[in-house]
Formats: sequence, structure tokens, C-alpha cells
Amino acid sequence: MKTKTLDKLQYVFPIIVLVLFCSQLAWDYYHDGVPTHYLLHDPNLPGFSNWWGLITIPLGAFFLIYRIRKRIHAKGWQLVPYNSRLLFILGLLVAITIAVGFNLEWAYLHYVAFALIGSSFFIPLYKSEFLLGFTLGLVFSFGSILPVIIGAVYAIIFAICYLVIRKGIIWLLYRPEKV
Repeated sequence: MKTKTLDKLQYVFPIIVLVLFCSQLAWDYYHDGVPTHYLLHDPNLPGFSNWWGLITIPLGAFFLIYRIRKRIHAKGWQLVPYNSRLLFILGLLVAITIAVGFNLEWAYLHYVAFALIGSSFFIPLYKSEFLLGFTLGLVFSFGSILPVIIGAVYAIIFAICYLVIRKGIIWLLYRPEKV
């Protein structure tokens, strides 16, 4: 994909996401009503209505694509790197796995979180491409606010693992010997 396509995608993709989310809201509204999703799946904790997705999902998509564009243009690349597309697809697949596992009440779903944290030492999962795919993959099952919160927390954890802990381990293992 060329960077000019990505420039256009920054404005078109949030509109596509908004249309898809509006169709989901219309379906919910005319069937069981627009759901509210609660923190930690506990009705005693604060809840977030899916109506907030009309604002958060398109703005989040616009912001994350803007960050991707900014990084690619800063490096002077003419094409979007292959690993950026792979990170988006990986984020989408992981989120769909989590959503399906949550809806089917898989007993070992927490191992996906451990696998993600372990993978973040080797793969830069903190990047915007992964966060965009991850957030969009969770929207159908977890509403509009919870995926943003979960994705932001994961992005912070992944950045600490990849940029701080990993570099510290590499420095300890390969530091020059003192004479």
C-alpha cells in the first residue's frame, strides 16, 4: 500500500467504521435495546452505553491512523511497511479470539493475556497498528469504551515490556566487559 492511499484512508476509514457501528447500534436499538457494558462485567461498577461509540470509535480510528501516517512520513517511506499491516491483522485476530472466548466462557482465556505480554518482549505490540486492530476487534462484544480502556492499558504494558525491560535485559546480557 502506498502512503498516498494511507493519507486517504485516514479520512475514509473512520467514516466506514462509523457506518458499521451505526448499523450495529440500529440493530441493537430495534431488537433488545442498546446495551451497557460494565467494568469487570460487574453491574455494581460504572457502565458505559454503546451510544458513546458514535464519538469514541471514529475518533480513535482517526487518531491511530494519524499516528501511523506521521511515523511513516517521518521515516520517509513511500510504502506502508508489511509489518504494519501484519500488526493490524494480529491485533484484530487476537481481539476476535478474546471476544469469542469471552462469549463462549472459555476457562483458559486469561492465558491469552499472558501470551500477549510474553510476545510483547519480541514483537512491538505497543504500536498504533496493533492497538487499532485490537480495539476494532473487541467493539462488537465489549462495546465502545471498554476496548479503548483495555487497549490503552495493554499498550502501556507492551511499551514497558518492549522498550524498557527488553532493552534492560539486552544491555545486561551484552554489555561490554569492564577491563
